[in-house]
Amino acid sequence: MLFSSSRDHLINESLTSSEVKCRYGYFVGIGSNLSPVMNFREMIQQLAIRFQTIELSRIIETKPFEMATTNRFLNAVAYFESNLDNDEIKEQFNTIETELGRDRTLADRHKHDRPADRDVLAVIKAGSHYIETDQITNEIFYRASMIELILTMEFDCSVDY
Repeated sequence: MLFSSSRDHLINESLTSSEVKCRYGYFVGIGSNLSPVMNFREMIQQLAIRFQTIELSRIIETKPFEMATTNRFLNAVAYFESNLDNDEIKEQFNTIETELGRDRTLADRHKHDRPADRDVLAVIKAGSHYIETDQITNEIFYRASMIELILTMEFDCSVDY
């Protein structure tokens, strides 16, 4: 494989130019409030298996938001790079969530306790180390962790924190 830094593409010599995929950087929110310690470990392990290198913010405990439960969440933000597009990433996440016991058939599943929850928070061009301020999530249980990860990874941002 060759790396073309001028186009930021990972290129396999046997691929035609129409088959070349861009490489993306993903900031993802990770959460669990059912057996959260066990399920959080499993989610991190599954991310590492699928995407090899991940960066992870601190794991924080949060109160449930707009849910009728007393089960507290463990939440964090992870960053990884992949050739998969956003839809393919979401498909991977849904598979992992289902394997860990999340019932994705419920219409109001966002209001139910869950063993695993992963959401794409922001997508950037891999290797750019720059994120727009408006790409930083406003979700209360992920915002501080995302900012922490951005600062820890020394990303450039148009706002000084």
